[in-house]
Amino acid sequence: MEVLRYLANSRRGARSGGPSGPAEPAALSTPEVVLSLDGAAIEEAWRDDERHLVWLVRFIPGRPLAEARPHRPELLKSFGRALGELDLRLAAFSHAAVHRDLRWDLRNAPAVRPLLEHVEPAARRELVAAHLDRVEQEVLPRLRETRTQLIHNDANDHNVLVDTSGTVPIGILDFGDMVHTQLVGEPAVAMAYLMMEVPDPVLAARQFLAAYQSACPLTEAELLLLPDLIVTRLCVSVVLSAHRRRSRPENAYLTVSEAPAWRLLDVLETLDGVEVGAELARACTRTER
Repeated sequence: MEVLRYLANSRRGARSGGPSGPAEPAALSTPEVVLSLDGAAIEEAWRDDERHLVWLVRFIPGRPLAEARPHRPELLKSFGRALGELDLRLAAFSHAAVHRDLRWDLRNAPAVRPLLEHVEPAARRELVAAHLDRVEQEVLPRLRETRTQLIHNDANDHNVLVDTSGTVPIGILDFGDMVHTQLVGEPAVAMAYLMMEVPDPVLAARQFLAAYQSACPLTEAELLLLPDLIVTRLCVSVVLSAHRRRSRPENAYLTVSEAPAWRLLDVLETLDGVEVGAELARACTRTER
């Protein structure tokens, strides 16, 4: 609750651009909590003898980024800048609750190993297992040396809202996975979804990242980690989707990204991660078209 109040207040002072060039996107709208009649942000409710915690937030007009396809370059750039600006705002926020152990935190990716048994066929299971080996041996030691702060941690295309033109991001939802962790995980997660179902995934990543970098600059070490972190997010996603499909088969939303994630993993397996990392780093030193 506190972070949503903080973001609502900080948004009022966010940059909105000027007449000398292309307007900067307004700061992303975030859910506004509506208090109950008793003045509480969260209330208890019972259904079928089960206790639930419920809360209410105000509606934010717009449509999911997932429905604004194809993602035009101006949309990718606007989203990149807006997410970078969100992270600048989040950097100043601190709360004990965000220091937590979360399996969606990229540095905890190896924790999904016990769920690999749900991934079929065996070839796919082996692909994910091999990447988790690489994460533990090569990626995590480098990741631990990078900056940490609070991040949203789930800027996927169903959590980002765009305007009716499909070119301007206007809001971001679902702060349930926010965590104090490595900053570079934020753009990595976003790019993992932006790269799905597009003709040139690396181009889409470059266009987004160059704009993110203009608002919230990453170091060279952080930039070079991005290809591995993108694959890490995809691996965690497909493992948890396979697990959820067995435990909650009636909820289609929980596996909405599974097939696109596998297709992107297949594409990325054909690319040289070091070369992609260098290409992304170069994109941050020039204007992407």
